[in-house]
Amino acid sequence: MCPWNPNIPQAGNKLRNSQLDLLNNNQAIDAGFDFNHVNLDLAGAGKHKLLTMPRQTLPQPAVNNLGDDLLMYVAQDVSASGTNLSEVYLKRDTDLATTGTPFTAKVTTSNGASGWSYLPSGLFIQWGSVSSTGPGHTNATLTYPRTFGGGGNTYTIVYCADWNGQNATPLVQLTGQSATGATFALRGSVPAVVAGNQWSVKYYAIGLKV
Repeated sequence: MCPWNPNIPQAGNKLRNSQLDLLNNNQAIDAGFDFNHVNLDLAGAGKHKLLTMPRQTLPQPAVNNLGDDLLMYVAQDVSASGTNLSEVYLKRDTDLATTGTPFTAKVTTSNGASGWSYLPSGLFIQWGSVSSTGPGHTNATLTYPRTFGGGGNTYTIVYCADWNGQNATPLVQLTGQSATGATFALRGSVPAVVAGNQWSVKYYAIGLKV
């Protein structure tokens, strides 16, 4: 099959001399349209089977100055502790200051025990758990799946604690947090029945990812 030729027919060409060129162009159009589309001669012609998008270079420039459009494109997530994979980005057409939000970036484990995701606003949420053993004021240190940005700290971290298999509720305090993780400690007296047993903290944290 010959490639698409936009320069045929010319004004002086006769149909009998252009027939093969026109047929080749029709075949090129059909082949290009059929890629990821329903065929032109089938029901549903023109609909996408799927969408394949070439990877762009970040930051993606604005396409106009109207401010009415949204851009959706594919680029490699090369941000700090990013996925280094091709992700689908979304941003306003005039927003030149940012590269957009890679909204296809998602949890890093298949069972969801720990992971992260972007919210539509561009905020970043992470979740997981960390465990330690008693008794007393034993600390538990967790490391987030990815590093937070925006000045280093999370906006908020919500957590709950539990003794594994024990009928007691430990008093756990958040003792520190940073862009990379947080620390928890037991507070108050620890029941003898659970002293030395494993305790765990489940958390989710919200902040910025840049």
